[in-house]
Amino acid sequence: MPAYASPDDLRARARRLIPDGMSDEDLQVLLEDASVFLRATYPTIPESPDGLLASVLRVVTVAIVKRALLAEKNAE
Repeated sequence: MPAYASPDDLRARARRLIPDGMSDEDLQVLLEDASVFLRATYPTIPESPDGLLASVLRVVTVAIVKRALLAEKNAE
């Protein structure tokens, strides 16, 4: 199942938090993990959200990954 956000979405909103050399493939895995978490937590999310819901899911997915990247950066 695809992620609710793309690596480009994440780079546009969290460029400073993304470690140098982190590939789009690595970012995609993080975004997919966040999307799976959202689907498991909120099983009523439709299979193919659109409109406002799709936008909200993109923002929340990016926020989850940003928080994970920030936590990893602070752990160094």
